[in-house]
Amino acid sequence: MAQLSRFGEISMIAVQVELWPLGSERPRKMIASMVIENRGLDSSGISYRYAAELHHTADPVLQISAAEQSIEICGHHRQDAIWTLIHRVLSAALAENSTLDSVAQRDGGRDPGAD
Repeated sequence: MAQLSRFGEISMIAVQVELWPLGSERPRKMIASMVIENRGLDSSGISYRYAAELHHTADPVLQISAAEQSIEICGHHRQDAIWTLIHRVLSAALAENSTLDSVAQRDGGRDPGAD
């Protein structure tokens, strides 16, 4: 299903993250989304540029505010796995914006499931 983004073009990839309370599909809640668009060949002429928008919802209980971020990825080869592109987008977003990484910073990087 294609989704129209603020870039004004039809999105190539849409990723949604849903919370399923107690593992139940209902009532599920979308807590984050990512839209990635192919912007054509990069300056090398052999790999591609992608523009991505990332969004996550606020959660007052966890003291997380809503956030949006735009990222551009250059030098991605289309024959690479989709997970490689998603990894590159997430890595760039986390490196660029500490808001998306605020929980890890607040908790000192510990794994909350390790308690």
